[in-house]
Amino acid sequence: MKRSNDQENIQKLQQDWAQLDKLGDCSSNSVMEIKDHLTAFQNNQKKKFYKETAIFLITAVIILSTFIMSIIQAPVLFIAIQVGAIFLAPIVFFILSKRQKREGMVFK
Repeated sequence: MKRSNDQENIQKLQQDWAQLDKLGDCSSNSVMEIKDHLTAFQNNQKKKFYKETAIFLITAVIILSTFIMSIIQAPVLFIAIQVGAIFLAPIVFFILSKRQKREGMVFK
């Protein structure tokens, strides 16, 4: 009884090893292919970086020009924006920190 059970276990192990050997036989990429993929990825990352930087700079110029226009054209409006920011900034900070704590708890 034990010997037949052992034989079955040995056969199962051999089959499992054969399957592992088949999985390990897949051909890996050559070093040149990996380098090509890496350079393509790096070029893609550079393009994304330049695009994001351009969008950031354009947005910054628009915001700064809006504030400069509001200072020059309507100083009262600029002062109102600054006072509103003083009161609104702590509220936004509190909401964002609360949301970050709540999202942090989900991942822990």
